[in-house]
Amino acid sequence: MSKTFKKIHFLILLVALTTPCSKIANGAGLPKNHQYLYQSWRRSYEEETSTDFIYIYRLESYEFPPSRFRDHYIFREDGYCKWYVLSPDDGHYFKWGRWETSENDAQVILIYDEEEQLQNLRSFIILDLQKDLLKIEPVEHKWTPY
Repeated sequence: MSKTFKKIHFLILLVALTTPCSKIANGAGLPKNHQYLYQSWRRSYEEETSTDFIYIYRLESYEFPPSRFRDHYIFREDGYCKWYVLSPDDGHYFKWGRWETSENDAQVILIYDEEEQLQNLRSFIILDLQKDLLKIEPVEHKWTPY
């Protein structure tokens, strides 16, 4: 092979390896302000109104009032996540899974458990994502994390 061909081949390979991926799994892309999603989020139900299905999450460092259970998500940039599971004996625990965006809308986050089963009760639409605020609407309005 000629030196020019080897250089071009090397440059193409270098670009392919260093270009960040703009999708998570089979999704349509990344949500707006996606860099803020990769954190630990806890539900701030005190800020919610009881008449809608819009849930508010704050960073784990937020000063919450005492609560017996507070829904909790942790999203990682590599597509893995975990969520807090309520246990009847107060032995709450985290469950691992993965997340991806919907094929049709990057604001829709689909959650899958370790067996690759879609968790409709955990999947949601991002309504607002800021550095310290995550506002979501469940894909299924019947969802309640308790």
